[in-house]
Amino acid sequence: MRVSEVMIQDPWRVASTRPLAEGGRMLVQHQIRHLPVVGPEGSLIGLVTDADVFRHGAFLDIDRGWIAHEAAWDSLTCGEVATPAQVARPDEDLAVALQRLGQTRADALVVIDTHQRPIGVLTEVDVLALAPGVLDEKIGVDAEGSDQVHGIPTDAPAGQALWTMLEEEIRHVVITEGDRVVGVLSLRDLVGADVARRPELSVGEVLGDTQPITAPPGLGLLDAAMRMHACRIGCLPIVDRRRRVLRIVTRRDVLHAVVAHLDAARLFPSADPGMSHALVGAIVTTHSAVQRFLDQVRAEAEGADVDLSSELSWLSTILPPHFAHEETEGGFFDRLEAWLPAQREAIGRLRREHGALLEAVEALKVPDPPRLRERIGELAGALADHEARERQLSLLCEEVATD
Repeated sequence: MRVSEVMIQDPWRVASTRPLAEGGRMLVQHQIRHLPVVGPEGSLIGLVTDADVFRHGAFLDIDRGWIAHEAAWDSLTCGEVATPAQVARPDEDLAVALQRLGQTRADALVVIDTHQRPIGVLTEVDVLALAPGVLDEKIGVDAEGSDQVHGIPTDAPAGQALWTMLEEEIRHVVITEGDRVVGVLSLRDLVGADVARRPELSVGEVLGDTQPITAPPGLGLLDAAMRMHACRIGCLPIVDRRRRVLRIVTRRDVLHAVVAHLDAARLFPSADPGMSHALVGAIVTTHSAVQRFLDQVRAEAEGADVDLSSELSWLSTILPPHFAHEETEGGFFDRLEAWLPAQREAIGRLRREHGALLEAVEALKVPDPPRLRERIGELAGALADHEARERQLSLLCEEVATD
């Protein structure tokens, strides 16, 4: 799948010399969040977002216009405020482009032609719309999202919440009363309430009687993506029966899952109808998750006497099912060998490596911190090499599928 197949074509754009107030008016009028900024020849200079506009002033409405927070900002132009844009080409593989987006804090790609002119925009919202045709219904929200939820109490100053969101580049905050979720506020909610000029407002007053959109544990990630897209929200709190938040699923979590499954389709294309794309998607997802996890654990292990029992327990839980392809897929490697007989030796090596990696996981359970760091490094290197060989095999699969 190519970027051109899903991008929003012919996006609105603004000249770099135009006032920032005009750019803000375009964002509000057209209900968009990203505005490519172009030079005299129409080539891309950067991107102005709604957050950039809100950071420098308050946009009241179409009629009353934009009011700068500081007098010196009255004359700002879009070019002066624009930040470098993440870009993609229309013929670029979608998985590759989205993977690059997922490695940044940006939430949109500007698609450019050979003359550097913007011809499309691809955002995380577009990825939500893509999810039904990509994600497996069996993937649960427990496999994605974060259980590190930082709620803001209802009596917190709304202006403080706004500046925190702008500085940390986050678009949604969970509002709590005690340990219960009572709502979610977006950046636009706070800006719409003009909290920058009304410091007396609390987040609870901005929230009002709005009922939060939440979901129970056990929800599928696909259902979560569809719910966020339908309700036009960027995050979905997962709560228990007492409305205590268990974890947060965001558009970025959906993006990571979509990338993994698009990548899986490239790894093992559908020339072999018996090949499970869901399984290969799980392989790719697990590799990425384990690599991020190992980086985190390795950093934590730098401290003395660190207790990593819970992390090792998680690793021992998630990896064995991932490596048990023969049991879960019924002769996974056998069918690969039948499909690619010339690569029997390489496939056999992958088969053996799965067992060796399982043994490496067991070897992590050592009490000595320096030895633990060494073991983690060994496993990280082994996984990286293993993934590289799987990807080499995937290219062969792709060649066979196109012959």
